[in-house]
Amino acid sequence: MEKLIIDEHELIPFKSGLEAELFLYKKDNKILIVKKYPNNTNMKDIINKALLLEKYDIKNITNPKYIGVINNKENSIIMDYKENYLEANLMKKLFDLEEKILLLKKLYEILEEFYKNGLVYLDLNPKNILIKETELCLCDTLNFKESDIFDKSRFTLFAIYFLNKEINYTNNLKNDVIPYLELVINDFFNKQNTLNLIGVTDNPECMNIAYKLIKGDIVEENILDYLNLECLKQK
Repeated sequence: MEKLIIDEHELIPFKSGLEAELFLYKKDNKILIVKKYPNNTNMKDIINKALLLEKYDIKNITNPKYIGVINNKENSIIMDYKENYLEANLMKKLFDLEEKILLLKKLYEILEEFYKNGLVYLDLNPKNILIKETELCLCDTLNFKESDIFDKSRFTLFAIYFLNKEINYTNNLKNDVIPYLELVINDFFNKQNTLNLIGVTDNPECMNIAYKLIKGDIVEENILDYLNLECLKQK
């Protein structure tokens, strides 16, 4: 992965997060995203993860392109900017059920691609899922770990969140909601046993969040608080 020396004055503030700041940067008539980390960050680990993603070339994610050098420090990772894409939590009301299932299928395929390469993505939430029409892209993709376990609980919660206006759920999560989600999604995939979501029922806190999502007890502004709970972090 090449290094790219950046003049700090050319950075345009975009977003601030807990782990890093995001900036827009223009190079060769292309807009890039610069993710700048604090000075106390272990950049060796970040860069190694970026190199690993570059090696696997997973489709439909914001793959790292450069190691950014700002003020003589290798303190940032640079990725493509997905123009005209919007966060999933802003877009979910604009799609019908079939379109939403298609987007969930694409999201699942990205997560499955991580798993096939021995990786688990750790930060699945609406702010990290970008949508443009019926195209989907996963961002903030350096938040992963190496693992041979494909934990689907967070995908299940996102599916419930994304579909809860179109599907009339009952309160019987284990015997009704989860099998129904499997049926709807697998039927759309035209495959059997493509998706097994039962693992969500193994985590009591995950079940509690799913119930709240189904009942509409979680307002959209708080969805990230629930999907980022420490107890849901894949291990």
